[in-house]
Amino acid sequence: MPLTRERHWHDANAAPASVENLHVGFTSDGRQTTAVDGVSFEVPEGKTLGLVGESGSGKSVSALSVLGLLPYPAAFHNSGRIMFDGDDIMGADTRVLQRLRARHFDDISGADEFA
Repeated sequence: MPLTRERHWHDANAAPASVENLHVGFTSDGRQTTAVDGVSFEVPEGKTLGLVGESGSGKSVSALSVLGLLPYPAAFHNSGRIMFDGDDIMGADTRVLQRLRARHFDDISGADEFA
């Protein structure tokens, strides 16, 4: 699936990364289960986001969706958008996501925040 370019030319302060109305489900034994139901968040330039919640609340599934690392096709997105630097990367080709991760996520630990 090609990337969909949706630059925020009108808003210089638009977040470079955002998740909008994310819905994620899983299929197992012919049954569908909802894991994430309408999550939205933005990560402003130069900021770090932490997902906090109870066990089973969808933190890991949300994060893995952003990185494109869910076990597809068992996992699926009902709706929503994952925007990164103006591109909708939900459903992007694996090679495209690998290049994005290599180029932009070289230090996702945030360790420098604690130095």
